[in-house]
Amino acid sequence: MLNVAEMKANTFQEKLAARQAVTLTAGSEKNQLIVADPSPPGWLGWAVATDPAAKKGFDGFVFSLGHQPASKAWREAVLELAQALKKRFQDKQILLDARLGIGAEASGIAHGVLALGVHTQGGKNGATELGALNSAREISAVLRHARAAGMRVFGVEFAAAHDHQTIREAAERLHTMGVMPFITTPPLDGVNLGPVEEVSRRVLVLHGWDASLTGEAVPAADMTLAARCLHAPLEWLGFRLEFLTMTKDAQRREGHRSGDGLPRSRSACRCEGRPYRARPGHRRHGASL
Repeated sequence: MLNVAEMKANTFQEKLAARQAVTLTAGSEKNQLIVADPSPPGWLGWAVATDPAAKKGFDGFVFSLGHQPASKAWREAVLELAQALKKRFQDKQILLDARLGIGAEASGIAHGVLALGVHTQGGKNGATELGALNSAREISAVLRHARAAGMRVFGVEFAAAHDHQTIREAAERLHTMGVMPFITTPPLDGVNLGPVEEVSRRVLVLHGWDASLTGEAVPAADMTLAARCLHAPLEWLGFRLEFLTMTKDAQRREGHRSGDGLPRSRSACRCEGRPYRARPGHRRHGASL
């Protein structure tokens, strides 16, 4: 994020602000300085010049005021900055922090809106906390108006690294709003918790035959060649074997798509069946793949 309202003392940003005659005041945190007024022309020159993201090869900018309130003057200044950087860096994506309260009016200027914490926020000691209800409603309204104007909308929510249920619920809430979700930890150190989850690839093993047609009992799945020889190495590689007895009314489990996890190669797997001589009118299930 490109914070255009706050900076640290004794930095390049402070020195540049002094040269541009930008008025600064002390912030609430140690060594923090705040831009007092973005209206003077010097602020725009300072904001355009402090764009390390463009020089480091980043894909674009997310304009933010940090923890400062978004007044009308600040919203107008940010839109002016977005127009200036859009002309200067035509290959960069420009997003606005949803807390600015700028939605549809930025259509044609910014590419989208990003909400850093819609329903959640980082708490003390790196914990995740629920955000204020009023804040969530305001941010949701901004995202809704921006989406209605054809802009792209993104949402970041926070969760503990191994709380899979919370991660799924957070991603689902954003999906329901039409928002592209990204779930991470409160430190914002790049950990991607969702919405994509790591799952084992499934391998469907077709085995046996229809006992009503052959008159022979079907061996148990754990007696097949695939179970004896391939189960352990495939599981070690991250695959999960699922067995399906090839009866005439055999059905794949719900959730399987056509060909999902089904080996195509003869060397990968084969359906388990015993060689035999087919009797007239009978069809044996279990040909090699």
